Amino acid sequence: MSTPQARAKARGRETENMVVGYLNDHGYPHAERRRLKGAKDEGDITGIPGVVIEVKGDRSMRIRAWREETVTEAWNAHVEFYFLVVRVEYKPVAEWDVHIPTGLIAEGLFATEDVWIRMDLADAATLMKLQGY
Repeated sequence: MSTPQARAKARGRETENMVVGYLNDHGYPHAERRRLKGAKDEGDITGIPGVVIEVKGDRSMRIRAWREETVTEAWNAHVEFYFLVVRVEYKPVAEWDVHIPTGLIAEGLFATEDVWIRMDLADAATLMKLQGY
C-alpha cells in the first residue's frame, strides 16, 4: 500500500506529464519535465528557452506560496517569463489555471510582479507564442 507522500508525488508527476503533453501538442515539442535541482530549483518544465513553468497538482491551493516559489525559480533560472499552472479537477488540461504577473504581459497601471492574473493554460500557450517563446 502506498503512503500519502508517495501518492502526492505520483499525482505531481502525473500533473506535470499532462502539462508537458499539452505543450508538446500545442507548439512546444521540446517541453519536458525537469529533473530536480535541489535548493536552486528552476521550475518543473524545461525545453522552452527563457521560460520557467511551475506546476502544482495538489489540492491545498496555496496559491500565494506557489507564486513566490515560481518567482524564486525564475530568478534561479535567470529568465524573465514565468508562470504557475494549477491543476483544476474535472477540467481538461487546456482549462487548468495559469497564474502570471501582470508585469510580464502588460504595461501601465497594473503592470507589476505583485499583481497576478489567472488565465487558462491554452491562453498562456498562445501568450508565450505572442511573446516570442
